[in-house]
Order: sequence, then structure tokens, then C-alpha cells
Amino acid sequence: MCVDRVEVGLEPACVKTCPTNAITWGTKDDMVALAEQKVDRLNDRGFEHATLYDPAGVGGTHMMYVVPHGDRLTDYDLPEDPTAAPGALAALAGLKQLGMGMMGLGLLGTALHYLKYGPEVADEEDAAPALETVDGAAEVEST
Repeated sequence: MCVDRVEVGLEPACVKTCPTNAITWGTKDDMVALAEQKVDRLNDRGFEHATLYDPAGVGGTHMMYVVPHGDRLTDYDLPEDPTAAPGALAALAGLKQLGMGMMGLGLLGTALHYLKYGPEVADEEDAAPALETVDGAAEVEST
């Protein structure tokens, strides 16, 4: 996604440039309301099986689809009743826990190192000598 655009309140570039306005961007509630309006318009035009495809079996998707022929989801390569595999979800949860644990250990190690050694201070003899210039500004001599 266009994170740089979204962070400053702009819509993603794909939404902005879509010539048919088929792609929309907004909150989940706004998108569901818009999709229901589109389904109603399709129903008025004779598409009696029009539906909003946003399956609950996978916790919703990051995209929703308004499907004119909701009775033929396989024609759109959409599963009729998708479910997320419990093993895959458990593995992802385990990886998340592992990542948080590693992050915690890294922060703990950083804090302990800081407490033991403190901040790094440059030795005076290692610092480059400063020379005074005519206008009084300091200039660093390079070796």
C-alpha cells in the first residue's frame, strides 16, 4: 500500500488513478455500507444473487468484493466457505510470540550493556584538534 500517501491523509495511488472508480478506500464500516449500496443497485438491475464477498471464516479479508453472481463464486476464483487452517494460524501466533521474545531479549541486553558500560565517550586525545579561523569559527584539521 502507499503508506507514505496514507500517512498524510491521501488515498492510495491505485485508488486515485483507477479510471473506472472500481477501487475504493476507507474504513471497514464505510466500505461495507458502500458495498451494500452497490449490491442493492445490482439487485434493482436484475442480479438477484448479487452479494458482498467478505468471508467471516478467515476473519474477513483485507479486500471485499461485490459479486454480481454470488451463487457462482467459483467463476470468480473465490472459495464459497473459506476457513483458515488452524495449524497455520497457530504457527503464525508462535512466530509472533518468538519475535516478541527476541525483541524483549534484545532490549534487555541493550539496557544491561548500557548499565554496565555507560554511554561511549570519546577520548580527548582521539578527538581531532580544532583550529581557529580568521572569522572566529572553529575548523577541524583532518589528518
